[in-house]
Amino acid sequence: MEVPGKFVYYSWITPENNNRNDGFEINGKERYIELIGSYQNGRRDGCWITFYPDGSMKQIITFRRDYSRVL
Repeated sequence: MEVPGKFVYYSWITPENNNRNDGFEINGKERYIELIGSYQNGRRDGCWITFYPDGSMKQIITFRRDYSRVL
């Protein structure tokens, strides 16, 4: 049995991925949402969105039954 639902992946802000300053925080936050998407029947389904540490969108990938198409 697979549970459908929303998937959220959080990542740490590091000096390597922080283009605003050379610290470990952006706007007082140490972590950011790197990826969101959803599962249906145990497979990726719908729009999956990746983000930069500053919160702007990086990439949108649309999945249909675990097969992708990059937008």
